[in-house]
Amino acid sequence: MEDEDLISFNEIMETYGESIKRLIYTYVHDWSVAEDLTQDVFVIVYLKLETFEQRSSLKTWICSIAINKCKDYIKSWNFRKVKLFNSLPEKYLLTIDNNPESQLIQHDEDLLVAKTILSLPIKYREIIILFYYQEMQIADIGEVLGVKESTVKTRLQRGRVKLKKLLGGVDIE
Repeated sequence: MEDEDLISFNEIMETYGESIKRLIYTYVHDWSVAEDLTQDVFVIVYLKLETFEQRSSLKTWICSIAINKCKDYIKSWNFRKVKLFNSLPEKYLLTIDNNPESQLIQHDEDLLVAKTILSLPIKYREIIILFYYQEMQIADIGEVLGVKESTVKTRLQRGRVKLKKLLGGVDIE
């Protein structure tokens, strides 16, 4: 690749690297594995960037690669035999208010919601993560997951209902 392509690739990594790592974490629940898989994803992006046909957004394409990589990892012997329970680090959660007491309350609420989302079945969890955390559109989510838009809408609605029930009636919207 030329220097111009390398700069472009570095911009892609800067723009999407952290969000892709977070997305991968929602599947594997282990930050070190998420970092390794993120590197693998960007190696694939680097090698296949010239084949990107721009039928979808770059973000959608990279998310598709990441999700496929996660699904392959989850099917692997290593994942099935080793179950790790890592809590989400603070950098994953956002706090808005500067008041220490409000930050603590917000942190606890964010942690509860995040852990509850991670406890959902994968077909609901991935939709909620892509919709709320990756801020993807319904059509893009359908493309990434290879399902119809109506399926995405149904799973999103059912995921919200399950999440609300698990959170004791608290609505996430």
